[in-house]
Amino acid sequence: MSKGNRTTIILAALMLLVAVFWAGRTSAPRAVETSDANSRLPTRLTDRPDRRAAGRSGPGAGGMAITSAMQLRDVFKNSGGNMQLGSAMADAALARMNADELSQLVADLAQAQASSPGYGFTLEIQAACARWAEVDPQAALRFVLANRQASFRSAALGSVFAGMAKIDPALARAALAQIDDPALRRAAQTSLLSALAMADPDAWVASILADPSLHGQQYGTASIISEWAMDDPALAAQRLAKLPASMQSSGIVSLAKIWASKDPAAAQAWALALTDPKQRNTALGAVAGGLAARDPDAALASLDALEGPARQAGIKAVFSTLADLDFDLAFQKATALSDPSEKNAALKLLTGAEYYSSDDPFASSHLSYVQRNSEQLVKLLAELPPGQARSSALSRLAEQLATASPEEAERILAAYSGQDHTVLRSRMLEQMSQADPARALEFFQSLPPQQQDASTFGNILAKLASKDPETALALALNSKADEMRSNVVREAFYHLAASDPQAARDRLDSLPAGSAEYSSAVLATARVWADQDPAAAAAWAAGLEPGMRAFAQNSIIQAMSNKDPVAAADMLGDLVQPGANAADQADLNHLTDTASSLISHWVGSDLGAAAEWTTALPENPVKDAAVIQLVSNWHQLDPDAAIEWIDTLPAGTSRDTAVRYMVNFSTGTDPATAFEWAATLSNDEHRSNHMQHAASQWLARDPEPASAAIRQSDLPPEIRDRLLDAAN
Repeated sequence: MSKGNRTTIILAALMLLVAVFWAGRTSAPRAVETSDANSRLPTRLTDRPDRRAAGRSGPGAGGMAITSAMQLRDVFKNSGGNMQLGSAMADAALARMNADELSQLVADLAQAQASSPGYGFTLEIQAACARWAEVDPQAALRFVLANRQASFRSAALGSVFAGMAKIDPALARAALAQIDDPALRRAAQTSLLSALAMADPDAWVASILADPSLHGQQYGTASIISEWAMDDPALAAQRLAKLPASMQSSGIVSLAKIWASKDPAAAQAWALALTDPKQRNTALGAVAGGLAARDPDAALASLDALEGPARQAGIKAVFSTLADLDFDLAFQKATALSDPSEKNAALKLLTGAEYYSSDDPFASSHLSYVQRNSEQLVKLLAELPPGQARSSALSRLAEQLATASPEEAERILAAYSGQDHTVLRSRMLEQMSQADPARALEFFQSLPPQQQDASTFGNILAKLASKDPETALALALNSKADEMRSNVVREAFYHLAASDPQAARDRLDSLPAGSAEYSSAVLATARVWADQDPAAAAAWAAGLEPGMRAFAQNSIIQAMSNKDPVAAADMLGDLVQPGANAADQADLNHLTDTASSLISHWVGSDLGAAAEWTTALPENPVKDAAVIQLVSNWHQLDPDAAIEWIDTLPAGTSRDTAVRYMVNFSTGTDPATAFEWAATLSNDEHRSNHMQHAASQWLARDPEPASAAIRQSDLPPEIRDRLLDAAN
């Protein structure tokens, strides 16, 4: 054993001893409480002989037992962030505890989960419940099912079934069948299947085959087959062949690779014997990938016997293996390939990105998580032709440069020219500005003027505005790029107002009145301030000049509409009254969208109040907008009630607005009703136009009653005659 391995084992043992020692400093145990109704399990389950009876009342851990959620949490914390080590330490401590001690611990975990909203004891609950289910499955399952908290059940139920399946798969399956709730049963089934796959592989296969609804699920098939293949590839192949075809493809690659690494001849014979052509091609290619771990040259030579899809699969498999083992060797072999398409495919794999469709069995390759360093990416870019792979490699290199030293970034950038240089620089600065906009700004300002584009500058300043709004604002105002300047000003004032709306208000005075930047700043300030203090924001907005006043009031009311529609309605109602500050025609036109937005939020919480408020509005464009939004929402929810409300409206512009909606809505489906509605419009021109349109539709569907109605209508004689002549 190496010195490093011995040191690791010693440290793990010491950490475990420390965890167990602190676990011994116990608090008073809590009793497990369950109601009789919820604690009863079916006779078929509870009457089974219990093989673990000794574990219930055995000596247990005694004073060394973990009895509280916080003590078990400390065990995981002592792992130093290594969750695998933490789980091992927790399992070792829990393994010494008997059923009574475990029941007390799980009860405390349930209480801690319920009393700590925003924090989940998921790892602790899973570890304790899995161990309790190994010792006393009936009690563990009763407790979990009796608990009403969804987050606790979600964390605990699967672990209980996993623990049960580890000890007694038949008992776990019997318990699963007795759960009435479909959602709980499905969640438990997933965990049970995962546990069965290792504890009783043949039972897992039988469970899959017995339930057709599971055939479309994968349940980690590739990982499961990998585990089986490590123990016995031939037996794994037999089990895989029994599975539905929809589940086989993801396991073929892992089985072929592992088998080929153990016995290439046997793996090759198995692959050749597959009857499905697609599976055979995939397996033959994957066999070459498994062989590559032992002998890369032999693996590549074996591809000469393959053609078409099998050879393509082999290229993927071989280079996915080589890329993980040795990048330089893989790169050497890839660039030596004579076929351009195969060379390109191999180089794609070396970038560490996925380039496959969702049904490609190689798409689950761990290479999607490979991080190439900048020198490796530079090598790849020198060989990759234009296309998706090269674009991806450029993006990855830009990510590397964003965190590299200035000297390294400049050195690598200098090696590229033209479009490559532009793309690298732009993407590097984009990545850099996300994490450190001040550094991105410094780098940008060091570039020659011809490389300082306004778009990149604006992106940097927009990110800088969240950390240093004053600097971003000053730089933006000195820029000559109009659109960029307005965007950055808006971002800067958004963050200024978030920290101090009064200061943002004062800062507005430094902007040119009437400019696009001033408008952007007003809108940003109004929206943020309205979220913090709507009354103060409204008082400030009322003092602005008419044009800006309407924009600010719009922003404030819209911000309030979602949280407090009543307050928003009060504010908007005051603004649209005759003689009010916003009652001139220009400002009213700006407030129409605000009225629509308010009604769309309000109808969901209090439709009646929204209708009452709308009815009371004075006749103006804002009321028209509110009416049309109210009617369109109301008509979908309760058409009869919406019609009754429209009938209560006095003749005028607003009623005509509602009626026109009804005409437009019903003309295509019920032209007779649309014709009746159109006849009630007060505006002569609108009435005539809508009646003609509805009449045309009605005549096409049912000419006799339509003709009679047209003759009796008050349409001008020439229009009546034209409609009737067209019908004949």
